[in-house]
Formats: sequence, structure tokens, C-alpha cells
Amino acid sequence: MLDIEYQNKEREYQESLKLLEESYGNIQNKLIAETGQIKDELNKMLSTRAAAIQAQLEEEKIQQQSEYYSLSIDDIGKKEIRILQSIESELRDPRPIRMII
Repeated sequence: MLDIEYQNKEREYQESLKLLEESYGNIQNKLIAETGQIKDELNKMLSTRAAAIQAQLEEEKIQQQSEYYSLSIDDIGKKEIRILQSIESELRDPRPIRMII
């Protein structure tokens, strides 16, 4: 009688152990998959950030180049340009005035 009860308990124990191992394996696989997804999302964010930084650097470079090739005009020069623009409508051919400006 004790042998039969012992065998039943042993079988229950083995079944419980098997269920626990399967459950552990399932949870482990799920966590591995979630970790992979999180790593993928992180890599996407990192590449997006790197692209944004690169775009910002390019924009700053373009801005610096445009400032390098631009003429800076003082207030007296701006006043003279306004004077020339005001007489532009009086001329038969305003093209030379526009070229001067």
C-alpha cells in the first residue's frame, strides 16, 4: 500500500516538475523574444538619433557656408541701397541700377 502511494506521489512530483520546466522554458523564450524586440527598437532609435544629428550638422555647415559667401552691409550701405531703389522707377532701363545694388 505504501509502495503504491509512494509511486503515485513520485509520479505527481515528476509531472509537476515537468510542468514547471515547460513553464520555465516558455517564460524564458518569451523574455528572450521581448529582449530581442527591445534591442531592435533601441537600435532603430539610435540610428534615428544618429541621422538627426548628422542632418543637424549638415544644416549648420550649410548655414556657415551661406554666411561665409554673404556680404554684410552696414546701415549706411542699406540706406544707399534704398535710395537707389527709390529712383529705379524713374529710369528708362533700371537694369544697371539693379546690377549696382
